[in-house]
Amino acid sequence: MKLSTRSRYGLRAMIDIAMQDNQPVLLKDIANLEHLSMKYLDHIMGGLKRAGLIRRVNEGYLLSREPDKITAYDIISVLESSVKSVDCDMNRSD
Repeated sequence: MKLSTRSRYGLRAMIDIAMQDNQPVLLKDIANLEHLSMKYLDHIMGGLKRAGLIRRVNEGYLLSREPDKITAYDIISVLESSVKSVDCDMNRSD
């Protein structure tokens, strides 16, 4: 499966939030850690929030469910326009 940068960054942001043991994570902290613009990350987080995967608490974000109840598919399906698998070419050199 090929993932867009949007999905890759969304996955990384969700991992960053999950790693904070139920402490709200500031958008600017995720942006600094992942080297992203705040505007781009805010757009990604908006999609995740509308899907009910995260919630806003004060100035930060928390997961809406336990981390083990959120799958990569949950995140990717929100951030990709369509989710489909592609064949893997084991002989590629890149």
